[in-house]
Amino acid sequence: MGSGQAIVTVDPDGTSRLANLGGRAATVTTDEGRVRVPAGTGTVVRLGEAPSPPRPLPPAPVWLNDLAGRFVGLTGRGGTLRGSWEPVPEASRYRVEIAAQPDGSDVVAAVEVPGDESAFEIHHLPPGVYYASVATIDDALFEGTPSPLRAMQVLSARIIPPGGTEPVEEPYDPGDPSRPASTPRVLPGTWVVAPIGMRCGAGDETPREMITLREPGPTHVRCVDAANRELPSFDVLVLRVRVRIEDGARIARGEASEVRLRLDPPPPPGARFVADAEGARVSRPRVEPDGTVVLSVTPERGAPDPLPLVIGTLAADERIEIARTTLAVGDPAGVATAGAGDGADDGRTSGEPEPEPSPSALVLDAVPVGTAAPLRRAVPDGFVAWIAAGARPGLTEVPLVVGSRARVFDEPLWLGLAWGTVARRAPTSGVDRAAAASVVRGEIAFLGRRQGDLDVTLSLGSWARLASDSRLQLVPSLELDYRLDERITLRTRQSAVLGAYENARHAWGGAFGAELVLAPHFAAALELDVTANAGAASVVPSLSVAARVASLELVVGALYADGPVFTAALRGVFTR
Repeated sequence: MGSGQAIVTVDPDGTSRLANLGGRAATVTTDEGRVRVPAGTGTVVRLGEAPSPPRPLPPAPVWLNDLAGRFVGLTGRGGTLRGSWEPVPEASRYRVEIAAQPDGSDVVAAVEVPGDESAFEIHHLPPGVYYASVATIDDALFEGTPSPLRAMQVLSARIIPPGGTEPVEEPYDPGDPSRPASTPRVLPGTWVVAPIGMRCGAGDETPREMITLREPGPTHVRCVDAANRELPSFDVLVLRVRVRIEDGARIARGEASEVRLRLDPPPPPGARFVADAEGARVSRPRVEPDGTVVLSVTPERGAPDPLPLVIGTLAADERIEIARTTLAVGDPAGVATAGAGDGADDGRTSGEPEPEPSPSALVLDAVPVGTAAPLRRAVPDGFVAWIAAGARPGLTEVPLVVGSRARVFDEPLWLGLAWGTVARRAPTSGVDRAAAASVVRGEIAFLGRRQGDLDVTLSLGSWARLASDSRLQLVPSLELDYRLDERITLRTRQSAVLGAYENARHAWGGAFGAELVLAPHFAAALELDVTANAGAASVVPSLSVAARVASLELVVGALYADGPVFTAALRGVFTR
């Protein structure tokens, strides 16, 4: 035959075909005859017959111009390559090959496509660069010259279980390249991390480097490149999670009880959750090796029966609900309930709502220096601005506060505004100090001075909780600063927390502190914060030191609220 490229096939009945794809002419010889097969033609040889006259091979398909070059799949599951071409009238079917080498060698997958179709999909390909070709097969079963090779790339996005643990890595299984992979099934709160240089979005949302899947149901994840060109992407199914309580035991008010939950479907290995129950203190859940979710629940004295329990996960400063259920609640053994016929009375009017744990009135100040303001000294002329952050060992969430307090006009009148976000619930003896993902505080204050040693500040603050169950609280306060001498100042702040919403419960917050000037422009402060309502109380000690240079003051400290919290704040003190 000489140099060139040819395809020889043999049918089960012994019929053979030779397709001369290129190069020199080929010569086919049998006992019955001989035929010369030029390039671009083919011959059929049947048992006991002479080779058929050469016939033209079908033409090579032409790729469409809008052929995609990059495709996004999932780590461990591979990606899907897709392509289409101009239909070839002579086609009975097409053969598509995917090669790992730019010369078309090292074929990793191949499929045949019916002649009335002109597109292909090949699935389960791991990340990498591939080279696709397609050839026409006619009615006589001759395969023609393949199309030019087209380079294609598979990129991998990552799926990360709720809570930001290690990404899901499934063993790679190439399977049948003609059969699509099953749709990934994930829990609400699952993260999708786009390939490097790409951005992805669920449905119509704006693509970002990392997204959170929230709503149950089928979800199409679309990805774009740096030029905002859309790439063929993938689908996921966000599952609706059901909860089953093991044993179904009742839990008692005022007592810590272990609750064991089964999620359907079970959580993936390493998933991390948070839990909330209005009217109860709830520990952070842990997931046991068998998938059981275990947590401790302590209902308050007035906790409802049944008690709503929400299981969720954290995504930045947002809580994503995964599932919810209710817990049966009763009173401890030997404790009678009002109205049970024994004359028991808890001091409330019939039908009056039981006081609930109230968000601390001073949650925004908890980051810089506890909840009082020993180092937030008033400035007779000018304003104060600050930014503060805190950290708890073992947790990655970082609370952040920014705010200011300024004197207006020539009167001793002050206006204040602050915004804070605390990414983690940090219950303290029944008082939820960080129940709000975001809090905005507005304040108006009147500063009076008596005998030069005692400063009296009357203020009215308003806390707005920015969340799905937004709440507004009014906080009238009285602040006293008394200077014992040049070095020591005593301070206290007394506040009433008045909830301005339906069925609101109220609380009292008191802060007691002392400041000691250690050296010029260097001071230390000790503080004790107390917050209480009819159902619970908390005591939080804190210690801080401050160094001042010109108009800037750096404050570092620590407080203890169910564990140590370390804080840092930068304050600017400016006078007119």
